[in-house]
Amino acid sequence: MRRRNLLANLAVTAAAAASSRILGSGTAQANEALLGEVLVAGLRDAMLGLGNPLGDPSPKQVPAELSRALADFHACRYGSLAVRLPRLIRAGHALGNSETDHALLSQSYVLATRMLVKLDEQQLGWMAADRARQLVGLGYLG
Repeated sequence: MRRRNLLANLAVTAAAAASSRILGSGTAQANEALLGEVLVAGLRDAMLGLGNPLGDPSPKQVPAELSRALADFHACRYGSLAVRLPRLIRAGHALGNSETDHALLSQSYVLATRMLVKLDEQQLGWMAADRARQLVGLGYLG
């Protein structure tokens, strides 16, 4: 009888310890999932021309903003990237039609593609990759 009680208590203790570890990291996973959803929604809106251009960088700031976005990506600062990258894409569409402007917007779309692949957003990732390819090979989308 004692052995059964001991085993039952050990099982309850083990289950409680396992669930506390799962619940402890669940909040972080939920925050990461929410951040991913915000980033995807922002990119989708920017790629479709939706959203408010308030806070978008000026054309002169686009190269510096692209550098910051790349640094955010490499440093895994996805919260900052969720704000910066959609603004960068919207600002890139407001640029002129020079090769330099096309290159900046194309690089923004490449970065968006890389982020969307990480987030397992295949369809939107394909769309971003196609736009980057068109900007480089066929000219500005307009």
